[in-house]
Amino acid sequence: MTARSFLRSPAGKNLTSAAIAGVVTYLRPARVPTWARRSLLATNTAGTGTAMLLGTDAKAGSAAPLAGKLGSKAGPVEGVAGALTAVTAGVGLLTSKPGLKLDAKVEQMLLNRGVRRPRLLMAVGAVGVVYVIGVVTERAAQAAEKKAAEMQNDERAQLPRTS
Repeated sequence: MTARSFLRSPAGKNLTSAAIAGVVTYLRPARVPTWARRSLLATNTAGTGTAMLLGTDAKAGSAAPLAGKLGSKAGPVEGVAGALTAVTAGVGLLTSKPGLKLDAKVEQMLLNRGVRRPRLLMAVGAVGVVYVIGVVTERAAQAAEKKAAEMQNDERAQLPRTS
C-alpha cells in the first residue's frame, strides 16, 4: 500500500489524524502559535470544501459539482484535500480555545491526582478519542450516503415510464 492510498483510505485518514493529535497533545497544544492554529483551521476548511466539491460517490455513480469540470484530475486533488483534512482535523480541535482550556484543566486534574506523566496519558487518550470520532463520523457518512442512494432509487422507481 502506498502512502497516497493509505491516506485515501478511511482507516488511514483516521489513524494519521489520531497519531498527529497524540503527538500534539504530548508536546502541548498551547505551544502551537496562533498563526499556525489559524492556518490549521483554514486548511481543514479548505480541504473539507474541496473534497466535497470534487469527490465522487462510486456506489451511486454520481459526481460532486466540480468533479466533471476537472475530469481525471479531480481524483488526485480530492485525495490530497481529504488527506489535508484528516491531518488537520484532530490538531485543529486540540488547538482551539476550548481545546486549550480543556487541555490545561485535564493536565492539572491528573497532576493533582498524582499521575507522573500526565502528557503521555493525555496523548494516548487523544489518539483514542480522535480515532473513535473519525470512525463514527465515517460510518455516519456512509449510512447517510446509502440512505440517500436508496431514496434516489425509490424516486426513480416511482417515476412514470414513457414508451
